[in-house]
Amino acid sequence: MKLESNHPKFGLQLLRRKSATGSWIEAACPVIQNRGRRFYVPLINPYLTANEVKIFGRFDRLGVSFKDYGDGILGGGSITSNRIYDTLYIEGEYRVELDLILMAKRPANTVMNTITVGPNPTLLVSANLNRAYFEIQNQGETQLLWGFGTSGSNATSHPFKMPPGQIYYPGNVAGFIPTDAIWAKVIEGTTTVLIVESSYQ
Repeated sequence: MKLESNHPKFGLQLLRRKSATGSWIEAACPVIQNRGRRFYVPLINPYLTANEVKIFGRFDRLGVSFKDYGDGILGGGSITSNRIYDTLYIEGEYRVELDLILMAKRPANTVMNTITVGPNPTLLVSANLNRAYFEIQNQGETQLLWGFGTSGSNATSHPFKMPPGQIYYPGNVAGFIPTDAIWAKVIEGTTTVLIVESSYQ
């Protein structure tokens, strides 16, 4: 602390907020000193975590800012004329994990319909670029044929076959949610299809 107090320095504030317009709250402020050379400061541990990964929600924000302790900040101040050569690089990485089952349970974004399907291709849901989850259940007594596309042709030419009572939903392992329209048909007779669709806000 004596070294920090007697030598030129500035603070690198690490801030976070819960929305794009919320108030910034300081999470940490490591002290950066001019050591005359490039050096590395780990910001994750201990400044941003307590030995665990920091979890961010969808609207959370992470920000950085300079804090002047009286010696100026990058590119300014009265230390020496060489301040114009000060450079700060920040590197990081992130991983996104979507819980598709949880998103399907968000009532504000979920639509559930029961549709009767016959031999002619029937549109179950239109194309949806914001689709986060979908689920199909064959509630009838006849095999269901269904597929993706702008028309019902794939329900005939390249169908997924679903026996009576079967449920289908893309799991977390697949990590891919089709956004195309979904069509369905049966060979003869009719069947009842339950379709559940969730969308991002």
